[in-house]
Amino acid sequence: MNSGQLGAWSPFQVKMYRALWFANLGINLGSFTHITAAGWTMTLLTDSAVLVGAVQTVWAVPGFLLALHSGAIADEFDRRRVVAISQSFAIVFAVVIAIMQWNDMLTPGILLGATLAESIALTIGTPAMIAMTPLVVGRERLHQALALDSTTRYLAQALGPAIAGAVIAFVNIGAVYMLNAFALVWVVILASSGRLPEAERGERSSVTKSIIDGVKFVVSRVELRNNLIRLFVASAVSASVIGLLPLMAKNNLGMDASGYGALYASVGVGAVIVVAMLPRIRRSLSEESLVQLSSIVWGASIAGAATTTNAGLAMIALGFAGAGLMAMMNVLFTSFLSRLEEWVRGRGSSISMFAAWLGASAGSISWGALAGGTTVTTALMGSAAAMVLTTWLGKAALPMFRAANS
Repeated sequence: MNSGQLGAWSPFQVKMYRALWFANLGINLGSFTHITAAGWTMTLLTDSAVLVGAVQTVWAVPGFLLALHSGAIADEFDRRRVVAISQSFAIVFAVVIAIMQWNDMLTPGILLGATLAESIALTIGTPAMIAMTPLVVGRERLHQALALDSTTRYLAQALGPAIAGAVIAFVNIGAVYMLNAFALVWVVILASSGRLPEAERGERSSVTKSIIDGVKFVVSRVELRNNLIRLFVASAVSASVIGLLPLMAKNNLGMDASGYGALYASVGVGAVIVVAMLPRIRRSLSEESLVQLSSIVWGASIAGAATTTNAGLAMIALGFAGAGLMAMMNVLFTSFLSRLEEWVRGRGSSISMFAAWLGASAGSISWGALAGGTTVTTALMGSAAAMVLTTWLGKAALPMFRAANS
């Protein structure tokens, strides 16, 4: 049976994939509960739009500074051990942040530094996690599995902020950071159990040579280069939402912490809903058509959310934005990852992560600076227009070839 005949949920028939999927969900839940809590904490510590946007920036920085090295580590060492060790460190950092919060020790600088430290630990383990999926499901289910892997991020985006907002409202912010630590425990248990398969490797080389070989592989293939550039641009433009959402909730809509969590969750809800529709949509539309349509949906939705003062309408608009972004990123990521050969899968995954996080980091701080000089509404409207414009320019300048899902 080829991938086109398999349903959206077929990878869940594989027991090991189910375990891996829940591990990925734990990582993403931890990430989004932390980002939500840190973003809200920063609004309580300062009114600076730049510092609020910097929370997302420092979370993204390790993704491009360490991505290539973490990818080489994933291909040169036992991926299971890499995951277990890195996530153990992330747990420690989360616990430390919680304790500091409970003892009123957090300042904007300490909060940004602690957020950076935890992100570093998570970044090192991410390529190893991504590279396990093809070994678990096989090539015939790869596209569906990669799409489901993406849902862990968006499901966490739907649940994490809502959970964090509720915990902040009914307990305290420090409890959210501790919840982050508990969400990662399952990941360490799974990676340490020996149940996950490990790829065969040839002779081990230095990390530097491994990185160079991986970059050469990607650069030598035009379809990979094009996807990578467009992934960077899409990530930079869409970073406006996560970076400015705390200010939009507080200033435009007059929402408290729980309302902010619900607003944040709306993006994830829209993304999760569209996942079940993606196999049928991808059979009906070419990759380019789906990306163009998604950019219009995202742009129109963000423009609507930016200009309304009604919280309900903002949530609906952000739900559609989440659906549009999920569809677009699914095309860009699966088209890229499905073309990678096994020997370079960890490094290739890390290169795509590098592009996405570099874009998110640059975009978040840039949109924050624009909002600081103008208004949050102006910055979000600018990003809505930029998404449509850059996507259509990308179609002409960086055409995508049809991926292996046809």
